[in-house]
Amino acid sequence: MNIQLLQWYNNSVPHIKYFLFVKNTEELCFVEKGGRARIYNLINQQFRPAVCNFPSNTANVLSSLDGSCIVAFVKEKIEADKPTINDRESDSERESDNEEGSDEETDSTDNNVIEDNNVKEICRAYVYFCTNFGGSVSKG
Repeated sequence: MNIQLLQWYNNSVPHIKYFLFVKNTEELCFVEKGGRARIYNLINQQFRPAVCNFPSNTANVLSSLDGSCIVAFVKEKIEADKPTINDRESDSERESDNEEGSDEETDSTDNNVIEDNNVKEICRAYVYFCTNFGGSVSKG
């Protein structure tokens, strides 16, 4: 089957970043570079009227196993909690305990968050239900 996309994009070549089959259906999901997502039906050779706007920093897009959802995965940077005075005191207590002859190795990952300007990277999933495509999104 040859899908003619130009007619759906004002005769200009779209910049498709992701495309995937929606499992257990005759549909494809196209995600453009800016995050605009549309579902194309292979049987009637038309896009659904609804459009979803995925986050522009989407890192991956997958269909759920049963085809009921499309999941957009996004890497986000968040500010970690800033250390409090009590945290600093307990850190210095641990350091002085380690200096008193303890053979335990310390895990310095706690300090890395502080040294990295309190920024952590997380992966977040945005879930789009296919029956309500174009409606509200569930974020988790």
